[in-house]
Amino acid sequence: MADNPWRRGSLDDNPYDWTAFQLTGLSPAETSSRRIAERLRAVTRAIERRPGSRTAGGRAVTVADINAAKRSFSQACLRALDELLEHRPEAPCTDPVERVSPLGAATDVPQEARPAPRMGFLLAWVESVLVAQIAHMPVVPVDPGEAEARPLPPVPWVG
Repeated sequence: MADNPWRRGSLDDNPYDWTAFQLTGLSPAETSSRRIAERLRAVTRAIERRPGSRTAGGRAVTVADINAAKRSFSQACLRALDELLEHRPEAPCTDPVERVSPLGAATDVPQEARPAPRMGFLLAWVESVLVAQIAHMPVVPVDPGEAEARPLPPVPWVG
């Protein structure tokens, strides 16, 4: 857990799934060192009794991982990093105006009563942005033999 979570690595390694909180099942709101120590001991005992019984991010948690989590809880900077990576559950929405579906229509409106999305303006905008971006890209002559030897030039950002 002391590694840089933003380093390039396998796409299967998700830093959000491998925090001290995910490994131990503790909440980021837990600050009592006594409760944290008790939980760490309980998880360590469970893993020693049944290796592979606890998983996080699709991988089995080991005692070494729990020891790393223990270091994370004892060092403020590592705990802060794990807190930043931990997703807290959302509070339930009580405002009926905010209860909308991802499509933007109220959830209690039947599907047939919802207006059809108008995508023409979006397609025209995307086409104009792409044409403008392509027009500003430099022409790079590439010999067929050099194509694998040279890195590609960066794409200019139009924004």
